Amino acid sequence: MVTKKIFMAATGQHVGKTSMTLGLVSLLRERGFNVGYCKPVGQQYVEIDGKRADKDAVVLASMLGLPLDPDIHSPVIIGGGDTEKYLKNPCPEMLNRRILDAANELEKRHEVIVFEGTGHPGVGSVVDHSNADVASLLGAGVIIVAEGGIGNTIDRLCLSKALFDRARVNIIGAIINKVKPSKLEKVRDALGEGLPKKGLRPLGLVPFEETLVYPRLEHIKKAVGADVISGVDSMKKTIRWPVFGTVIDPERTPDAEEILLVTPADQIDLLLESVARLRMKKGADWRIGGLLLTAGKFIPEEIIPLFDAVGIPVLSTPMDTYTVATHLHDLVAKIDPDSQDKIETVKKLFRDHVGLDFLKT
Repeated sequence: MVTKKIFMAATGQHVGKTSMTLGLVSLLRERGFNVGYCKPVGQQYVEIDGKRADKDAVVLASMLGLPLDPDIHSPVIIGGGDTEKYLKNPCPEMLNRRILDAANELEKRHEVIVFEGTGHPGVGSVVDHSNADVASLLGAGVIIVAEGGIGNTIDRLCLSKALFDRARVNIIGAIINKVKPSKLEKVRDALGEGLPKKGLRPLGLVPFEETLVYPRLEHIKKAVGADVISGVDSMKKTIRWPVFGTVIDPERTPDAEEILLVTPADQIDLLLESVARLRMKKGADWRIGGLLLTAGKFIPEEIIPLFDAVGIPVLSTPMDTYTVATHLHDLVAKIDPDSQDKIETVKKLFRDHVGLDFLKT
């Protein structure tokens, strides 16, 4: 059996590489291919049976229902302090062997293997295993994922391509992700003209889907270091937008259950009055998606049952409101195994806008 190897790279963080990897593996499986997955070099990790495994590998394997063996699916982890140790005592051959042993085992099991890179193409260079180095070692063809646009997109793709070219890696093409729907045709025309001139084949343009970026309460809890005061069973609730203050205009924000109200803890009395008035006006079923109390001051215990009674989850963080606003602005909602709606959305986006035509060449 001849195994086809595909290395998913990206021009940078947060452009949707893991989502596109999920879409590719899912579509390959739908078309009847026996597909394997591996993240050769990882950074952030969890321990499984005493072995380190990259977080993305764990999450993606879980979403796809694949068994995870860290030695095979996440062979190299560069954690805290590892780069300093490597620079003092370089051991590229050992890392090569781990990656190749994993790849060889996967080749015995699968007809297509999708390898997921880490960060931008140069990540890993400090240990002589950049994305380009690893793709070359594996003999894999590369797909580069870039964020939608024209000028900046082409610039970043050319920068990425240069590193892969230097490693003499075959670049299959580029997937342009998160393209604004209103600019889809404009971007398609421009990149259809511009990318081939740079030696890059456009494989598909994926429109930006805002539902994929919405976090759940558990993501927000982690981002701002909050404690759950009420509603521990509601942490999987999706939040579309934060509202800062104590007052909500229900006419301007009709989807109240998707709102997170962010309020200083010392204004909780005003907040209770506001919520009570709205429930009287809109009906007993009216509720917001959640409440985040900032500046972590003492919350009277007698108030907590009030939120329990109306079904409003409450979080409390020691951060001030400005700091919370900064963290929420920078929050990237990763897709995880519990986000089944997002998983299905990613699969459909890839199926509708990318496809598998590149496998024929």
